[in-house]
Amino acid sequence: MPYYYPWMFATLTVPIYGTREERNRMAKATETVTLPLRPTNAELELNSHNQADGLELTVDWFDAGVDPRLVDDGVVTFYAGDSSGYLEGVPEPANCRFIGVLREIATSRTVDTAQVHLSCVDYTKLFLEAKPKGIPNYDMTLREAWQTIVAATENAGILRDRIRFEGGVTGSEKLAVAVSARFAKLAQVPCHPKTDAWAVWQQCVGMLGLVSFIRLDECVVTTATNLYTETDAPMLIWGRNVLEWHESRTAAQSRKGIILTSFDPETGKTLEVFYPPQTEETKVKRMPAIRVGGTEPAPVKDEDREVLQYSAVTEPGQLAKLAQRIYEERSRQELAGSVVTEEMGVETERQNEFDMLSIHAGESIRIACNPEEQTHLNSLPEGERVEYLVDRGYTREVAGLIVRGMSDLHRLESKFYVTRARVEMSVDGDSGRFKVDVEYVNRIQPGGGTAGSA
Repeated sequence: MPYYYPWMFATLTVPIYGTREERNRMAKATETVTLPLRPTNAELELNSHNQADGLELTVDWFDAGVDPRLVDDGVVTFYAGDSSGYLEGVPEPANCRFIGVLREIATSRTVDTAQVHLSCVDYTKLFLEAKPKGIPNYDMTLREAWQTIVAATENAGILRDRIRFEGGVTGSEKLAVAVSARFAKLAQVPCHPKTDAWAVWQQCVGMLGLVSFIRLDECVVTTATNLYTETDAPMLIWGRNVLEWHESRTAAQSRKGIILTSFDPETGKTLEVFYPPQTEETKVKRMPAIRVGGTEPAPVKDEDREVLQYSAVTEPGQLAKLAQRIYEERSRQELAGSVVTEEMGVETERQNEFDMLSIHAGESIRIACNPEEQTHLNSLPEGERVEYLVDRGYTREVAGLIVRGMSDLHRLESKFYVTRARVEMSVDGDSGRFKVDVEYVNRIQPGGGTAGSA
């Protein structure tokens, strides 16, 4: 059984020269001071690309016990890991877990203790709260669109050039590829006046079938396939390294196909794409429209589809790519669950070590019962399997159901997709506590099969 020695360290960087009101009157301060913090408790919440990550820290009064008005524009950097038996770990890029802005600071004092509580959010929150003042034009590249949005978002200037493209994306892709050539010259990217700057950016990357998120102090743009990678997933095994395990199954609404439509004002026609694509057997009479197919998933009858609108894209090929991405995103929701572990490091499918502090939304994870137990059950003669399970505590009816379904279990993959993770750590003198709560969903494969079931 491994032993872990959790450690935490953080810094709080704040501008100086008075309160926020005083700094605004004198112009924004550029000089800063960095305070080292030694948290005793930390709660780190890692969300999907449409939400901001959050961090809650508790530190000693002597680390940050100043007037809260002096640190209200602070930036917090948080490090954590396993010190392998040493008293303190060393902060470095590899164990940096969070960078974000301080949103609330509260002090708590009693006769015996004095603590400071810091509530932080990552940079995504700046865009979620900003009005869409910087709207990109269709003739811009992805990089130029990002810089336009950042320039119009308060306090986000640090991210202007901190953008990374992955999965074959270069940043030179033009937004205009999503619309017809003439339409691209007419307007900015359409957006609702009551939306936010992050929605505008997601619209820009979404038009090209891409996904974007902020990790630490950098914006990442990648393909949906690259985000939801399935390579060398970490393994959480019940009976080995899992403390709690909960699962539930929802209705199969996510199996429905979609019809994605967009109106082209230049031609006066409605574009319409199907995903999964139509087959001759499933087609029904519909209003005339331009139809663009996809590739390969199992056929879906038209009456089993949901109609969605996406007015920003008027180029048929790009609309087809977007329809596939929407279908794939919606399909990750049939089986939902959560698993809790107290292990800081777990083994991957290829017997590598995986740092559970580095888990994030979009990560693949394998969750299953103890494979040795399953192997032993399979090795028993069919007539003895029910009795074995009854001896283990199952009712005879449940044991019979399990045995009858064993022939189909090999078809149900146990690999899932992480939707959210919550890390809790505390350090008290020479001891510590660590826990990771991972929420996940499975994915219905476009080919009709189901990936992800224990």
